[in-house]
Amino acid sequence: GGTLTDSEQDVGDPYLLTVCDAGTGYLLDGVCVPFEVVAGAIPLGEDKSLSITRRYSAFGPVIALFGSQAIAADITMLSESDQLVQLLAMDSATNLEEFRAALEMQQFDGHQVLLGDASGNVHYELIGRPRARNGGLSVRSPIPATSSAAIPAGIVPVSKLPRATNPDSDYVQASNTPNWMLEGGAWGIEVNDISASTFSGRGGVPLTKAPLRRLASRPARIVELIESGANHSLERVLTWMFDTYVPLAEAAIPLLGPAVEAVAPDTEKAELGRAVALLESWDNIVSVDSRAAMLFRYLVLAYDGSEPLTEAMYFRGDGKELGERAARDLVSALGLAVSEMLDDWGRIDVRWGDVYGIARGVYFGVPTNGRELGTVWLASAGERAGDGRFVADAGSSFTWAVEFPAAGCADDCEIRTRSVRPIGQSEDPASPFYSDQTRLFVKKETKPVAFTPDEVERAARSVIELRAPSRGAG
Repeated sequence: GGTLTDSEQDVGDPYLLTVCDAGTGYLLDGVCVPFEVVAGAIPLGEDKSLSITRRYSAFGPVIALFGSQAIAADITMLSESDQLVQLLAMDSATNLEEFRAALEMQQFDGHQVLLGDASGNVHYELIGRPRARNGGLSVRSPIPATSSAAIPAGIVPVSKLPRATNPDSDYVQASNTPNWMLEGGAWGIEVNDISASTFSGRGGVPLTKAPLRRLASRPARIVELIESGANHSLERVLTWMFDTYVPLAEAAIPLLGPAVEAVAPDTEKAELGRAVALLESWDNIVSVDSRAAMLFRYLVLAYDGSEPLTEAMYFRGDGKELGERAARDLVSALGLAVSEMLDDWGRIDVRWGDVYGIARGVYFGVPTNGRELGTVWLASAGERAGDGRFVADAGSSFTWAVEFPAAGCADDCEIRTRSVRPIGQSEDPASPFYSDQTRLFVKKETKPVAFTPDEVERAARSVIELRAPSRGAG
């Protein structure tokens, strides 16, 4: 069995071309090389179409042309991307060697793969098509493309990406890990230095103290929960699935009071002080009854990831103090959060479950949040309802915990499983399966998973039988 989780990767670059011959070509090694031009049309329906002209360079397709310059986009997924073939090979593998051979096809973009088999093998691999760069190139702005030395140098081979088979110890958590950057021809992370980013426990460096950019708040919380004990039970793992503790609040809220006292204008101190008192009274856990959680969410969004909060998140407990500029930024963000809360809701202590939830026929207040607060349990709001309430439309789309029996067990060898799908299995509002699991989800409840044919048959509410047409039926 295995899992496949998406993970952002650095898969391309913009290139700055110098145009020549009235826009028909670009300079390369002092020569005007003509663009490869492909004409086509996009059908618009009703016998209408939109004519388009595509230009290609050695650095990829041209996406912008302005005066004497153009931008070309080098994207590794534009070629050789046959994900379905690789997925079929992965699913058809009968042992670890066949599975790893399927991964060598390297047709997927960024994904993290975990595999376990009946022989006791455990394998982790970060797969994808990250761009390999020629040495000395900066990826922070469009790359000058006047020399063939700048032509993309292929992709980083699988052998250079993080992987591990049957490590002596350790564990892996993915949690949509941050974007890995490739610069100067090196992969941002050495194969032998995985400990600082993906694995835990190696080199004596706890991940919660890893350098900035190495681990976000949500993965750090997962690591914290795993390291909180040993021999974890299914029941314990289920509590992790619904964990809504906000590590960032633990670090950030103690910074607010001193910052307000030090730099806030006297005319604003009373109002900001009330906001700080509300946040200090919070237990840092998002629940439907939380009265401070929404204010903290507004604060984080107003702050927009600036350094002091981010730094505090990674180095919480280190006693770092804010400088004057950082304190002013934080106080400004708090003032903006208070102002926006008053504009949106008329108060700063709005109850979380009244304004943040999932809409499945009716509105369910849900005791969790999006990635901005870094909780393990996610329900991200991408839009707002007509009345202004936040409607979650992404996040923990499927949550599943499995407890395997001990190796060589004679009794109690049952595989125990629990799962929940927040938006249900059906998109038909009239179906009983449209929101049945939503009702479980908002109460932090789960259901058993039917594994065997007998279990599926016992659990079935209805049966649909699909039959192939007989030969010659037309």
